[in-house]
Amino acid sequence: MTSPVGEATGTEAIRLAEEAVNRFAATLHISSDVLIHTAPDAHTAEVTWNAHMTHVHLDSTLFTVGCVYDARFRRTDGAWRVSRMGVRAVWSTGEPPVVGASVEEARR
Repeated sequence: MTSPVGEATGTEAIRLAEEAVNRFAATLHISSDVLIHTAPDAHTAEVTWNAHMTHVHLDSTLFTVGCVYDARFRRTDGAWRVSRMGVRAVWSTGEPPVVGASVEEARR
């Protein structure tokens, strides 16, 4: 996974996403315009979608961002699994979280 707050693989990607969300009092992520392109072998798919994400800082100020997600999924044992995912900010308003600060520092 590649995101504005860092890069990680496997279960570390889940930890990274959790850490990013825990920097805020609340978040709301709305996704739309999902495009799926399945490979001819029907075992991989490239997927893109847009997201509008609102984040509420602990002091109640807002950080809002419009992003584009780009992912690859692969079919294994009849189930689809994420093999790559990236998110790229296209625009934002408000102050983003401090990248590199610990969650405890961000929550102060």
